[in-house]
Amino acid sequence: DIGGTGRYVAYPGVRLVGSGSDSSVLAFTVYDGKNFRVQQANAVAGTVQAPVTLSPEGVDAVLGDLAYSRLGGTLVLWRTGTRGNDATGAQQVFASFRKGGAADFLPAEAVGAAGNIPWAPSASENPKTGESFAAFGYITPEALISARPLF
Repeated sequence: DIGGTGRYVAYPGVRLVGSGSDSSVLAFTVYDGKNFRVQQANAVAGTVQAPVTLSPEGVDAVLGDLAYSRLGGTLVLWRTGTRGNDATGAQQVFASFRKGGAADFLPAEAVGAAGNIPWAPSASENPKTGESFAAFGYITPEALISARPLF
């Protein structure tokens, strides 16, 4: 039972980004039987490889965005505090990064403070410098947008 959320997942739910002539990077939200989690998998020659879970166990998380650049690597963003499509408290944006050519992602990093973050964060990478960025908005008495470089 998933406690009233149904199986709806907040936008985007899944992202696929090309990473070469015959490869892509895939990130998506799954339900593990207790919590919504964020996973990433590579797709090569039409075959999806084994997924890697990026969000922590025991915490509900939904995919925010995915960015890739050959120079920079792969950046995956997600929001905690959201169970499928339902806010369960304050949301917080987290990021995990895999350097270009590396097999493993670095440990997850909190990108901003917890708050009311009702929309999916956006990820971007500069293809010339490899620098990664995250941008997202808080709902406060006055709307606040946060953007910062990562990794």
